[in-house]
Amino acid sequence: NNNNTAAASPAGTPAATTESQAEAGEVPSEVPRMILYTRVINLILSVCMIIVSLLSLLTTQSATTGVLACYLVMFSCLLCCFETHLKQVSKLIALNFGFMYSAKARCIFMLFVGSILFSMSLFGQIVGICMLVNAGFNGYILIKYPGFEDIQ
Repeated sequence: NNNNTAAASPAGTPAATTESQAEAGEVPSEVPRMILYTRVINLILSVCMIIVSLLSLLTTQSATTGVLACYLVMFSCLLCCFETHLKQVSKLIALNFGFMYSAKARCIFMLFVGSILFSMSLFGQIVGICMLVNAGFNGYILIKYPGFEDIQ
């Protein structure tokens, strides 16, 4: 019955609007805002990761921590450069790190980097928790807005 469906989610409600937009292939108005949020959060976290990594490099006497810190610097620079969308850098990233252009793969990358941060100092572990939460937020956006990956 159409009457029951209409009564369950009347037209004009956010759920009905999102569903009708998804069916029509339209992008919900929240998606550009979510893209901005993820970019800003990723930039902030990448700067924090660079700080953690450089502090670890300066203070560690462990070769393992030093190597991980070097990798973290590279990974955070990759994330930072990806989010700035500079034309020349974007070409380089697209050629060598194409997975960054897939929201699902980027989410897995953030989980990976977040797990590496747990081997650093307390500040590194805090940034690692933030990175894992950020990856979860990205995963939530992917589920809530299926068209998110196509727009980004």
